[in-house]
Amino acid sequence: MRTTALLIVLLLAAVPTANSSQTQEGTLVTRQKEQDNVNSMLDYMKTTLRKGNLPAADQGKMENITRLIQDSLLVALYKVRGDANAEIRSLLANVQVCNNNSVSLLAGVDGTKGIVTSSRGEHKDCRGLEVAALAEKTIAHDVLQSFIETIPTLDQKPALDSPIEKFREYTNKIKKLACTTRQEDVFNDHDTVNTNKTAEHDAVQIRCNKLQRAFESSFCAWRIELVDACSTLTTCYNTGVSSYMTRSHSLRALVGQWKTEFTGLQKILCYVGVWMSDSNATTVDQNKVGECDSLQVDASSMELHFPEPEAKGVCDTAPVTIYPCENDWQTVEYSNITNALICEAGCPAANEEPNMLGS
Repeated sequence: MRTTALLIVLLLAAVPTANSSQTQEGTLVTRQKEQDNVNSMLDYMKTTLRKGNLPAADQGKMENITRLIQDSLLVALYKVRGDANAEIRSLLANVQVCNNNSVSLLAGVDGTKGIVTSSRGEHKDCRGLEVAALAEKTIAHDVLQSFIETIPTLDQKPALDSPIEKFREYTNKIKKLACTTRQEDVFNDHDTVNTNKTAEHDAVQIRCNKLQRAFESSFCAWRIELVDACSTLTTCYNTGVSSYMTRSHSLRALVGQWKTEFTGLQKILCYVGVWMSDSNATTVDQNKVGECDSLQVDASSMELHFPEPEAKGVCDTAPVTIYPCENDWQTVEYSNITNALICEAGCPAANEEPNMLGS
């Protein structure tokens, strides 16, 4: 009876405590103790069954031992392995979440990119209108100047680059010298056209300058959003993969222990079965003991699979490498645009709030 009692004590010692089930491996130390207990039970069974004179065993207690192994120890071991497998899936899912979140972030960035594309086109179109307005302004000015050249020369005639008021004073003097009413009307017509075309050009130029600033501001906002989104993805992904690889390394070390423990429990069940196989607890068939000794246990149910984490999502910052006031911005953006302003304000740092609307 002492033999059976000792075996039960060893088995109970191998049952995981509440503390050991709090983590997938029950902590390395705890699992090692449980494995040591199983090894002690296994060695005890081998030694006991090899003796010629076996102690009497209580069949009910031996059945309890079988149930303890099947309903407690093996169940706990399967749970440890199952929890570890669930943790692997969870860590891989965390990596996937990084990519999924990046897709959402980049969708928002694409909205800002659309604003950039639109404002770039508006600015370019405006500069085209400015070129046309400047041409009309130049023509009107040249026509007025040419007409002034036809007025009879006086000593007081102003130079061609003199303010228009000087020419008006000059024409008033011409009128006093019997200049015709027709000449005055023609001058007034040319002067009015010149004034209007100058005002039209100035208004277009002011509008174009505002559109250029708005375009550059929206580009900066796009750059900040894209750089931040890519940085967030990289940090999240690298952290997730690092956590997965670190945890995988520690879990791989446990698989061998689980297999050894699983194999030991299966062999103990085999030995218990041999011990009670002939309904005589004091005798044992040594051939059957040999079969338990050489039993090839399939412990593949204790294995874990470690898939490769999915590749990091694509996040390309190349489109914003050249940005306002830096690098070749002026050449890249405005080489085919006439009268564009020289960039005045560069992009703020990523942790600063950009001016989305410009001024």
